[in-house]
Amino acid sequence: MEVQDMPSEGAGCERVPIRLEAAVISSITLLALVIRLYLIRFHDVISVDGTSYVGTARALAAGDIHGLSIYGFYPVLIWLASLSGVGMETAAQLVSAVMGGLLVIPLYLLGAEMFSRRTALAACLVAAVWPSLVGWSCEVMTQATYITLAVTGAYFAWTMVKRPSPARGFAAGAYLALAFLTRPEGFLLFFVIPLAPLVMRRRELGVLWRTLAIYGGSFLFLFVLNAVLVHHVTGMWQMSAKTGSALNDALSYYLHMPDMNYVPGARVYGYLDLLKRYPDFVWANSIKNLREVVRTLLPIPLWGLALTGFLAGGFKPGKKNMPRLFLLSTFAPLFVIIVFYYASLEYTQEYLPVLFLWAGEGSCLLERLVAGRIPAFRVGKREKWLAHAPLTLVITVIFAGSVLLKQIPSNAAPVPYDPESDGGRRDQKNIGLLLKENLPPGKIMTRWARLAYYAERDWTTIPKTGLEEIIRAARENGVRFIVVDGGLQRLRPGLGPLFDPFKIDDGTRQVLLITPDNGLLEDTGLRPYLFYLDPSSMGVAIYEVTG
Repeated sequence: MEVQDMPSEGAGCERVPIRLEAAVISSITLLALVIRLYLIRFHDVISVDGTSYVGTARALAAGDIHGLSIYGFYPVLIWLASLSGVGMETAAQLVSAVMGGLLVIPLYLLGAEMFSRRTALAACLVAAVWPSLVGWSCEVMTQATYITLAVTGAYFAWTMVKRPSPARGFAAGAYLALAFLTRPEGFLLFFVIPLAPLVMRRRELGVLWRTLAIYGGSFLFLFVLNAVLVHHVTGMWQMSAKTGSALNDALSYYLHMPDMNYVPGARVYGYLDLLKRYPDFVWANSIKNLREVVRTLLPIPLWGLALTGFLAGGFKPGKKNMPRLFLLSTFAPLFVIIVFYYASLEYTQEYLPVLFLWAGEGSCLLERLVAGRIPAFRVGKREKWLAHAPLTLVITVIFAGSVLLKQIPSNAAPVPYDPESDGGRRDQKNIGLLLKENLPPGKIMTRWARLAYYAERDWTTIPKTGLEEIIRAARENGVRFIVVDGGLQRLRPGLGPLFDPFKIDDGTRQVLLITPDNGLLEDTGLRPYLFYLDPSSMGVAIYEVTG
């Protein structure tokens, strides 16, 4: 029995020379890579999560694979990139930039399969320059790597059913497994995205079984290897060594209790526990997240085009619904994020490529409708005219150019740095470098992983509790210095008297005092060691733990 081919929505009516098509997509890929590699220089402060990815890659280079149970596949790529001779942080940025630039290729292939080459090209042009995709491709984060792996896996998952072959089945399973190892939500994609085409081909499963077996086998091979590693590290059989702390983060926003995960003995909630304890959480969190997604993911005009593209073709039963259902299935992890987690752009941008495809198709549909109302262009002439004057692509190029220009930093004189402008990111780096230069060896206690990373110190976090408990935790963890920065006054009020040095701030002076011979703070066993204050900094007070 032969499998009957499922026709693409629009690709079948186009005839484009292979060399021209390859040249166009190569040019857009090169553009995406150049943009990202150029803008890396302006992203010179590592992300908080990035400190763990780089740390895991360094451990891997030393032969320690335990961190991969938590941080997955991305540190492996960082380590491989570092073999070229660059530093680990630079290697991590290069991985993100290259993976972000390569997104254009699977996105084009998927768009051509689902709709048309013109739609795919429009989506790729926008994806190449879109600010959030570009920005996160310059960061030491998993987003760019995950998106490219997931879109590639989705493309092969569609084609393995449409044109079955062992190679496509293996590629689909392997790419989705690597996506899962990069970000855990990839696990859901493995089960959900083949469903629509398989329902379409449900009477032909006897022919598809070999491809599907290879698809499942290639995914499960990597999945089982990861599960064994996680079990070795944690002693439990689970998908990842990460705990339910992410749920607590969302609950922290819901309850307006910052840093809830840092309260000693804080309960780690599971899904059922959360529903029982806070029955209105799902409703309130979902509404808040839906508003956030609509507000931050796309501007309203693009939402309109994406909705037009989604609705194109109507909803009559038949093959035309398969591409729509298939692409919609890629949003399954977003549903979980909206219901249970915190839907910031950091976690929702991975759904932009599919939205760009729908927006491109919506634009092409409007182009055909507008052209059809111009009397001078009868059906035959209209199609010939559109082939030579693709309005969608012309408008897309202009739009993409304007989006790109807004991201190029100006040559204007830099304004004085304000820690509030970036949430203290650069200030944490500066303080970390200050500690690296001025503190003697010893473990530190701080709230900020980024600060400890640039200080190049072993560290532990400051628990959210009273001063006596904080000092006790410092001693139990072998801490020599407690790092109290000005940004902690709201997050760690329990530090109390350790904030007293900041009261001398007059807003103009730069102060750097190193006083290892000072006496102990009353009733604390802490000795003031270093105090730094500057108008462009949150400031920091360092206390040495004695006894």
